[in-house]
Amino acid sequence: KRSYLTKEQIETSGDVFEFHSHTYNLHYTKPEKCGKVYAATRDIQMLKEDIANIKRFGIDTPYFAYPFGDFNHRIAYQLTSAGYRMAFTVVPGFVKPGDHPMFLKRLNVTTDTDLPALLDGMDG
Repeated sequence: KRSYLTKEQIETSGDVFEFHSHTYNLHYTKPEKCGKVYAATRDIQMLKEDIANIKRFGIDTPYFAYPFGDFNHRIAYQLTSAGYRMAFTVVPGFVKPGDHPMFLKRLNVTTDTDLPALLDGMDG
């Protein structure tokens, strides 16, 4: 099941949250080579069109989260060419000085996340 925020919901929560790009309409997978399934963002032409839609709707963010964590250098190049400065993978971990800004690690936080344990990991 897909869920979306309306433009009104985004605008009314703007005092608390920032919204950045996770694509406009490419958060799905599709078959590619040899029966493997990849994120739709691997189709560079579709990605270009998606970025144009995002900008057409007034969303001009320098940040991107790779759908399903599926990324490669071609996608990162296209994002950089479109003005993105940082992109986030689903590789778990903390970002450190010197990490490539288009391949940043992140932490997945859900309602079940033990925040003290997560933050204790920052020391190690």
